Amino acid sequence: MENQYKILVLSDIGKSSETMLKTSMNIAKMVEGEIDILCVKKPTDLVEKESQLSAMRTINESFIKADNKIKTIKKELSKNTQVNIKHKISFGNLKDEISNHLTETRPDIVILGKRKSNLLSFLGDNMVNFLLKKHKGTVIVTDNKNILETSSELSLGLLNDINQSVDRFTKKLISQTKKPLKPFQTSNKKSVLNKMMTGNKMAEFIFDKKSSELKNIGDSVSKNNIDLLLVNRNQEDINFGRIVNNTGCSFLFTKE
Repeated sequence: MENQYKILVLSDIGKSSETMLKTSMNIAKMVEGEIDILCVKKPTDLVEKESQLSAMRTINESFIKADNKIKTIKKELSKNTQVNIKHKISFGNLKDEISNHLTETRPDIVILGKRKSNLLSFLGDNMVNFLLKKHKGTVIVTDNKNILETSSELSLGLLNDINQSVDRFTKKLISQTKKPLKPFQTSNKKSVLNKMMTGNKMAEFIFDKKSSELKNIGDSVSKNNIDLLLVNRNQEDINFGRIVNNTGCSFLFTKE
């Protein structure tokens, strides 16, 4: 299908990958998209002071193990669905491999999970900010604990005005839920949201900029039971990576 959404999923195929991949599948089914899984492994994580032959053997074994695991996951995810899933495993510098893959495949949506607490994970501290610079389309960061269901019970929040950057995908996602949208503001100026985008599903929730520390944002989102927070990425004064890793919900950064 020529106009099919291309969804790139970045995963290390770790313990929390199942939740992220199920969320990715739900999104793909909603928009009739196809999924491309990219798993990048750093050779330095696999090989330490080994001979060249031993190093190649270790890398080859790691590839086979990761490939078999992804194939098993794909088989499980593909049950009772027509979503096309492909995958690629590469070895090298994480950001370089992702940049090259973005250039080669030109996805519409990029999905990744949050970094693991207290660990040097696949994401790292700056991966969200890196992706927002490299990819101009939609970026979704999934919560590691909860699968995102694109249903009428989906609870959406809005962080600042996203009016100018709402695309077809975001509108479709908003149309799925019957719950009122909850805007969170980090400025003194109220956001004027597009009525065509939200219809009558609006519940005002103004957020004082003076209290916009990471903990306060996280507490407010948790208190309002937000599943997915829509964020206007065109805000230079906000460290999105830190907000993502300190807030207990999934995030959608709108298309630039």
